Amino acid sequence: MKPELAPAAPAWKERRERGAHFMLQFLLWIARHTNRSIARWMTLPPTVAYFLLTAGEARRASRQFLARAQGRPASLWQVARHLFTFASVVLDRLLMAIGGFRDLVLDEQRDAEERRVTYTSKRGCLLFVSHLGSFDALRVVGVDRVPMKFLLDRAHGQQLTSMLGQLKPELAASIIDATQPGPVLALAVRQALDEGFRVGMMVDRPRGGEKTVRVPFLGAPAPFPVGPWALAAALQARVMLGFCLFRGGRTYSGHFELFAEKLAIPRARRGDEIEVCVRRYAERLEHYARLAPCNWFNFYDFWK
Repeated sequence: MKPELAPAAPAWKERRERGAHFMLQFLLWIARHTNRSIARWMTLPPTVAYFLLTAGEARRASRQFLARAQGRPASLWQVARHLFTFASVVLDRLLMAIGGFRDLVLDEQRDAEERRVTYTSKRGCLLFVSHLGSFDALRVVGVDRVPMKFLLDRAHGQQLTSMLGQLKPELAASIIDATQPGPVLALAVRQALDEGFRVGMMVDRPRGGEKTVRVPFLGAPAPFPVGPWALAAALQARVMLGFCLFRGGRTYSGHFELFAEKLAIPRARRGDEIEVCVRRYAERLEHYARLAPCNWFNFYDFWK
């Protein structure tokens, strides 16, 4: 399939950042001065009500996704539960930044091949993640084993990203800015891999002007970015998949899978082979999305 270009401003990028600065400061104050149970009781119901009343696009996107994932129309109650899960994960991001993750239960599940390679290889790997569940909780799951860096677009979700960086400076220091020019970004990632870091990358959303390929996802073709796979092939990197799902209460389940021990693709076949990789990835993403549909945090028309 011939790659296409994402719009200059993708649908998820066009939406302004919801939630004013004072709201985040209020959440932070509550997180610092109460325990997790009280913080959830005080913040989650009004947050969900606010989004249900004001975020029409998010409601429509939630209904669309849940209907595809569940195979039946989604009720307003299910949409509210979806938004409640999202708000819970955002609150926990703040708690993790101030050291509150000790109250959380992190259930780690790793396949045998991933475990073998992780503990025997000195070079780092690319950890491909998505806006399904919590990549911050995923970071906590692996914190004692492999040092991590993360590719992030600093301009997106700027208020929350800035606040998390102020709360936890080492978190800010671990970020590789994804908006750097391609060659500079590739060199930064290569250096991190050579130093033994696990480098996390979001691979479910295309950035503006990025090449995409459409592959089946929940019953219809959806656009996925080509760039992360091209970078992995150019660096001949090991690729892991990571999913960390909020299971309710205090529990997260982290799942790690080995995708490729070395993603070496001949240049002549790179386009076709990358499409095969994206298809395989979309299948795994669909598996976990069906497993915990309320963990899907792409609140826009993903198939558009």
